Amino acid sequence: MDVTNEEHTSNVQDCISAEHSQTCEDLVQSGSYLSNDLPTANDGSVEVQRDKMLGSPEVFGCFGTAKHLVSLRVIAHASQSIIALVHVQNKCWLLTVVYANPNPRIRESLWTYFDGLAKASNLPWLVMGDFNDIVCASEKCGGNHDSGGSAFVDWIDRNHLIDLGFSGSKFTWCNKRNAEGIIWKRIDRGLSNSAWRLLFPEAHLSHLTRINSDHCPIMIRLDSNHSINRACIPFRFQAMWLSHPDFATVIRDSWNSCTDHAAQKTANLATTILPLSYFLNF
Repeated sequence: MDVTNEEHTSNVQDCISAEHSQTCEDLVQSGSYLSNDLPTANDGSVEVQRDKMLGSPEVFGCFGTAKHLVSLRVIAHASQSIIALVHVQNKCWLLTVVYANPNPRIRESLWTYFDGLAKASNLPWLVMGDFNDIVCASEKCGGNHDSGGSAFVDWIDRNHLIDLGFSGSKFTWCNKRNAEGIIWKRIDRGLSNSAWRLLFPEAHLSHLTRINSDHCPIMIRLDSNHSINRACIPFRFQAMWLSHPDFATVIRDSWNSCTDHAAQKTANLATTILPLSYFLNF
């Protein structure tokens, strides 16, 4: 008998409650460990069946340095995701690594499952991997026009997730066809809730060099001196901006400074808010 999304989410919630009640020392003693070396099959790595689907990205995480011991404990896994609790630098947060099914109907069940997960936990949350979908037309080059999956975009909006942006190549996947039939997409990414982004404001996601796979590996570092290409972060209004005491004043002044039509006023707002958000460490 298959486990439903509701039952699986309840199990995850129980694990989070149990693990989060432990001290950091308890977690370090009982959990698996990460280092900057890639794990092998003999040192605690987790393998999940992907229903015999071909092609998936490499996801690397550099969550700490020699000065910070990292504890990672896998608390749930299914065909499309792995969920773990991470303890690093006395901070506890939720990590979800994704391999979304290429079939849109099957993939939609993942968004429903993640909706339940978001409601079950108030922890900082990082979600990264292969989402097998784009959010806008600019994330695809070649082939038929595609403006992005509405179910995927709706899920991001419902859960107020933030695109972490990236450095490196613009696209993460290629169909490896000849020049006339080649298609490029950005279907691998990192998303987080505002609590995680505030916890790690310097976190940096990189698109690494694609070698043999049709995907390029993605790597996230929590502390980085690299600067993200801000043009590679889609503009999305973030609810946490409202918490800044000067935000209302900035919005009002920007709106009143433009005497054009409403569409132009809105565009003017976007150009005002985006640079300000980075300056204020949003």
